[in-house]
Formats: sequence, C-alpha cells, structure tokens
Amino acid sequence: MKTANKVRKRKLEPPSTPEDVPYCESPSKVFKSDQTGVFIPGNHEAEMCYGGEADLHKHVTGCKKNPGHKGFIPLIDFNANCLPSRYHGDELVSETIKTLAALTVQVKTKFTSLERPEFYPGTQFPYPCFNDRGSHVMRLGTGRVWLVNKYTESDRTCRCAKCQVSATPSKGWGMIEVLTATHVVFDDSEARQTRCV
Repeated sequence: MKTANKVRKRKLEPPSTPEDVPYCESPSKVFKSDQTGVFIPGNHEAEMCYGGEADLHKHVTGCKKNPGHKGFIPLIDFNANCLPSRYHGDELVSETIKTLAALTVQVKTKFTSLERPEFYPGTQFPYPCFNDRGSHVMRLGTGRVWLVNKYTESDRTCRCAKCQVSATPSKGWGMIEVLTATHVVFDDSEARQTRCV
C-alpha cells in the first residue's frame, strides 16, 4: 500500500528579534516590518583599514561592539562550559560550534569595485563602500567554506598562477569555494584581489 507524502505550505515568518535589531533576509529585498513597507537594509559589517594591517590592532581596542574584545575565547580553549548553563555537558552543541568555526575564514579584500552602486536597488539607502570605489583600502569580513573539490591525475591541471606558466603544472590540486556577503566582495574585480585566511 502506497502512502502519499503531504506537503504543507506555510508562510515563512522572520524569526522574532528584539525591536531594536531589524530582520532582513537580504539587503536587496524590501522587508515590510509593518504596514509602511519601510526598507530595512539589515545588519552588515566589515572592517575598513585605511592604514593597512597595522590598523588592525587599533580596531581591537576601539571596537564598538566589544571594546578590547573582553571575554574573547580562543577556539582551542572553547568547550561546552563556555556556553550558557543549559548547554553545559552538551558536547554535540560544543562540537558543532567548533566545526562551524573551523569552516569560517577571514576575507581580506584590497580593492573596491568601480561598479558598486550608490544605493541599495530601488531605495535611497547608501550601499556600503560606495565612496571607496576604485581605491585600494583594505576591507576585512568573514566567509565560510562552502565547497571543496580535490583533483588528482585528471586532465584538469592546476589553475594557480605558478602552474599557469609552468611546463609541468601540477595534476594534484584542490579548489575551495568560500561564500561571503556582497558588501565584503562585490564582484570579480574585487574577488581577484581578495585572499582568505
């Protein structure tokens, strides 16, 4: 006897958030939090380092979210006891957080595209980094490993800069795809000058 799987359709509601933290699925979509249809660009951030890498140490102490990064726990020291008490002893939660942290990368971009728009599409809300277009200001953000491909002894040789000019390019190589937000890396011109750590 076959049974049919019933598919339920339901309207997806945004998760409940404190009133002072607006919710938005995507900065390019309009989220109507009330009947006014007000565009809320969502929460986004990236660190701008106009003085290069040396600037980073100044930003740690001047951080508005967590000045001095008090309470920062290095991943190597993280365990279930670092979480709220209801999660103490829950190693699954602790290991999940460690695994996700291991897949998180720092995205370092050293160019701002000339194609960045002045405003979010269809709005008058300023788009991040519009005023930095064409500059080589270092921008830091985060991303996550999305896909890892390993190639061995195939007819696809390595695409790295060294192998492109080598008479014997490597036949064993890998490609790691990283996802990040558009305000961190806007297009290919920025991606070509981006490194992940």
